[in-house]
Amino acid sequence: MKKFFLLIFPLIGFSSAWGEISIQNDQQFFGDDGSLHIVGEIKNNFDAPINQIKINAALYSNGILVDTLKTSPMLN
Repeated sequence: MKKFFLLIFPLIGFSSAWGEISIQNDQQFFGDDGSLHIVGEIKNNFDAPINQIKINAALYSNGILVDTLKTSPMLN
């Protein structure tokens, strides 16, 4: 089985948010169909709610960039 390294970068619409949020409990696994699944939690360290979060993920194999993904988190 190939080993993958994953980097996930949450983005907010304004620059002061960079140090105020973090990714926690992130995990990757392959499903029964062979698809890579990535799950985790975004922690809000602000005193106010945040919205319009964008996530950029880069997938590496043996130090070589394999794929990138831009998405939004699944929120209630």
